[in-house]
Amino acid sequence: MRLKKRVVGTERQLLKKELQSSSCSTYLYENDSDMSLSQGQKIKSEAKLSERLSKNYIEDILLLSQSNEYIQHLAVKPFYCHLYVDKQIELYKKLLKMKEISFHVDATGGIISKAYAASNKVFEYAFVAQNPNDLQSCNLKPHMVIATLLSSVHNSATIEYFFRMLTNAVTLVPKIIVVDFSWALINATCIAFNNCDISLYLKYYYNEKMGRNTEFMKPKTVITSMHCT
Repeated sequence: MRLKKRVVGTERQLLKKELQSSSCSTYLYENDSDMSLSQGQKIKSEAKLSERLSKNYIEDILLLSQSNEYIQHLAVKPFYCHLYVDKQIELYKKLLKMKEISFHVDATGGIISKAYAASNKVFEYAFVAQNPNDLQSCNLKPHMVIATLLSSVHNSATIEYFFRMLTNAVTLVPKIIVVDFSWALINATCIAFNNCDISLYLKYYYNEKMGRNTEFMKPKTVITSMHCT
């Protein structure tokens, strides 16, 4: 039985550099190494962590926020972060003037690991716009990212605040917003862009459909809920 020796000191540092450009199994095979696969994976993981500013990405963001224009609004407890640059806001303004363009928002929870300072899992909320080239082409073009929200709080108030910050920067609102069946997303977009909750929003369109007079102001943004599998 082949004994697995410990890898320490200078040898461990050199291995970190070599494993950054190679898989552990390939390295072990090509070098006929006495190192175990689990040892190699641990050393490779150490090399990846050493490239980070810190072991806690919230600390990374706090450091970057001092000189990074991409980080617009930041809080730690509870954790949330608004991410966009001025060029994205300028693009947003241009797209808002195009009546045919729809905007989409969706949340993903499997990208970011749980933060040390966060009690809940951090979700990435992506706010994107339909590519204008789609209007003249049958070939779908990639959506255009307007802004991103990272948050450990997943209620409508937190998402609404994110959208209100964007609205304050452009003074316009989208004509069409597409969301999934998330109640938080539906209510947040309705309040942020129409200044009414989902109950008043539905009452307006119900009365309009039934041909009744309505006391409510017509919503500026149409909220479309859909989910594709």
